[in-house]
Amino acid sequence: MARTPLARVDQGAQHYYNRTLTHALGTYAAARGLNAVISVVQGSDVAVSPAGVGVRVAAGEILDPLNDLIERFSWVVLAAATSLGVQKILLTVFSWAGMRLLLPLAALLGLGAALWPRRYGSASATAVRLLMSALALRYLLPVTALATDRIDRLFLNETADKATLSLSMAAGEAEAPEAMPYEADETTLAGKIKQFFQNIGQAAQLERRISLLKTSVTGLIDKIIDLIVIFALKTLIIPLLILWVLGKLLKKMLQMDPAALFWRRIKPSKAQLADQ
Repeated sequence: MARTPLARVDQGAQHYYNRTLTHALGTYAAARGLNAVISVVQGSDVAVSPAGVGVRVAAGEILDPLNDLIERFSWVVLAAATSLGVQKILLTVFSWAGMRLLLPLAALLGLGAALWPRRYGSASATAVRLLMSALALRYLLPVTALATDRIDRLFLNETADKATLSLSMAAGEAEAPEAMPYEADETTLAGKIKQFFQNIGQAAQLERRISLLKTSVTGLIDKIIDLIVIFALKTLIIPLLILWVLGKLLKKMLQMDPAALFWRRIKPSKAQLADQ
């Protein structure tokens, strides 16, 4: 359990990255699974092609564009998962750099300015800037993650969960049946007729499966587009926008010379000393 507000910020950021990364990997697995099912259906038409009903043409011309779309979508999701993994690593790196490098240096400069103001008084402004930079490195990514998580829960999460569920269900619904191979060793007329009708039935079954798969995957196009937009927002657009806003605020604060304002407040002016 996180006991302090700052610890809760870290805990919330880690939870967001873990949850979103798990969702991205699950979506990637679902997309690759559906891609594999479509590939199996495309390959199974060879076994029933001797029936002469044009199943091979249907499988190739109908399913190839859908297969390409899902394959490209899986790469988008993989790129999103990679981005999340990089952000999660940077969270640790920036935390270490801010607290282990900049913060001690800021403390040393501030201590020198306080103990020897005539000699190191000018270092106080640098110390305050280093302190602010250390805090920014330490909490910039956690705050960005929490803000993105809030936007995700309010506007994106429900749509993403429904789209991912539809993608997972499509693979199970479109599972291809095993095709009955064409047997050419039937010698009797009755056997040849029987084999012919078996191939006709198998071809019709495969053709119905292709039609169902086409309808199912075509209905997923909107869902796939939704997921592409959501992953682009969560892993690129929203984090960069928040970082840009926070960076602008930090730049303004550093330009204000907070050290001079601080010393002006705690040091009495000459007029105040004269009045005393």
